[in-house]
Amino acid sequence: MHCRPDPSDDVVQWFDLDAPESATFPTSYGKLRGFQRLMLLRCFRVDRIYRAVTEFVTRVMGEKYIMPPVISFESIFEQSTPLCPIVFILSPGADPASDLMKLAERMGFGAGKLKCLSLGQGQEKVGIDWPVSQRSIATDGVPWSVCLSVCNDREPCEDG
Repeated sequence: MHCRPDPSDDVVQWFDLDAPESATFPTSYGKLRGFQRLMLLRCFRVDRIYRAVTEFVTRVMGEKYIMPPVISFESIFEQSTPLCPIVFILSPGADPASDLMKLAERMGFGAGKLKCLSLGQGQEKVGIDWPVSQRSIATDGVPWSVCLSVCNDREPCEDG
């Protein structure tokens, strides 16, 4: 015997909505508030949880907590020193490489003065030995910088 949901059931109708997080929750679930609603939505409609969490954070904490920060690479660079490097911790899909290259050009570090090396999959040895093997770059008195990319083992890494 197959168990088919009754299309007239409140829960089924709510589940089938395009934006169930914005609708009144069915039956006794309607008395849930705030974070409890998020937990229930997560059980039924994982595809809508990002939107619901965004709305929840906006309502409870304010819009400034969901807006991505405006990044000024010049400001970040000014705060760094040769002994205090810049470290970016990125979310999936984020890649500051092109912005770093543009900054290098604006700061006079283009034309081969910025060296990039992607690490991962056994490249650690190359990363350790690489600056030593590249000392000839600095022997002419021209300063240079290194950008090392490290990828998470759980996701594919692209050079760039």
